[in-house]
Amino acid sequence: MERIFATYRIETSLAVEPAAAALAGEQSSGTFVAVPGETAELKQRFAARVEKITPLETVSEPSLPGCRSGTGKFQRAEIVVSWSVENMGCNLPTLVSTIQGNLYELSQFSGLKLMDVELPPSFAKHFRGPRFGITGCRELTKVNDRPLIGTIIKPSIGLSPQQTAELVKTLAEAGIDFVKDDELMADPPHSPFDERVDAIMRVVNAHADRTGKKVMYAFNVSDELDAMQRHYEKIVQAGGTCAMISLNSVGLAGAKKICDLGAVVAGVIYHWLTVRLPKLDSWMPAASMFGIVYFTLVTTAAGRDNLVKIGGLLFLAAALHNAAGYFFGYWLSRACRLDKNSARSIAFEVGLQNGGMASGLAGKMGMLGTLGLAAATFSPWMNVSGSILANYWRKRPVK
Repeated sequence: MERIFATYRIETSLAVEPAAAALAGEQSSGTFVAVPGETAELKQRFAARVEKITPLETVSEPSLPGCRSGTGKFQRAEIVVSWSVENMGCNLPTLVSTIQGNLYELSQFSGLKLMDVELPPSFAKHFRGPRFGITGCRELTKVNDRPLIGTIIKPSIGLSPQQTAELVKTLAEAGIDFVKDDELMADPPHSPFDERVDAIMRVVNAHADRTGKKVMYAFNVSDELDAMQRHYEKIVQAGGTCAMISLNSVGLAGAKKICDLGAVVAGVIYHWLTVRLPKLDSWMPAASMFGIVYFTLVTTAAGRDNLVKIGGLLFLAAALHNAAGYFFGYWLSRACRLDKNSARSIAFEVGLQNGGMASGLAGKMGMLGTLGLAAATFSPWMNVSGSILANYWRKRPVK
């Protein structure tokens, strides 16, 4: 069975060996008195072991004031204690309780400090570690040849979501790479988490649209576990790239929860591919255009005769559908008091809806040359009109 090793610096008025044995017993199967259930078999399987003792200097003053010594001397040593992984499994809170629990209350010690921990390979396999790491952060920020430049929002508290967003806008325009919430800022009444994410990501996304550079903003999701998960999902939905937690506040279990959530599966797969295939971003537009051209050619070839008869009417209907989607998508959103950026997004979502599902059904029904013609006509036009509108709005950013 694999074992966990912890190295301690100790100071004791007693002999080092029994003091070390007391620590090992207290942090595993032993207690300060013998109990009936502590059998030899149980000790053999679960008791901690003192693996090594290295004597150090002897001092006359204790590290912890008030400790007494019959000899007036205190012996220091470095000891290594080990536990079977079976005692705790791959459980971080229990690991901390084991290596840093009641041992600090033991009367045998006038000084005690954990110096090092050595974990077995099974822990590395159980815990995922950084999902993207340094390389991933550089990919997301597009900074590869210098240190990242970052800052923390100040004042730590008191700013509204909009005030925070304005500060982020100023920082982004100045060329910042990374911005984070202060650990004091989480989900207070004066700056609710969801509102802050929406306000900041509007600025971050708009800046990315204009410049191609997406500032990484670390939103503090530290909270109760259920709330942390909601906060994390909000960041993903808004297009954010970073969540932060205050480890001392949420604990190791909370940190593991966030690591296990990760990004949405598609995002993780795409990131994995882009790291290993750096040219994937440049290939995707070509792949998309190939799909559009291929579908259009196959459909128009299948329905050539019908297209000759009604092609003009189909194009007119597609253009009207497209324009109506842009118009009503935008202005109905504004009528519902959505901000301009959100209204523009909805306009694209509505205006670019095409007959993809109808095309699939048409192909399944063997009617690609008839029902499929509508989508085949609409697809090329929507790419043209969408590009025109996107460039028009890009030159007129929301202020």
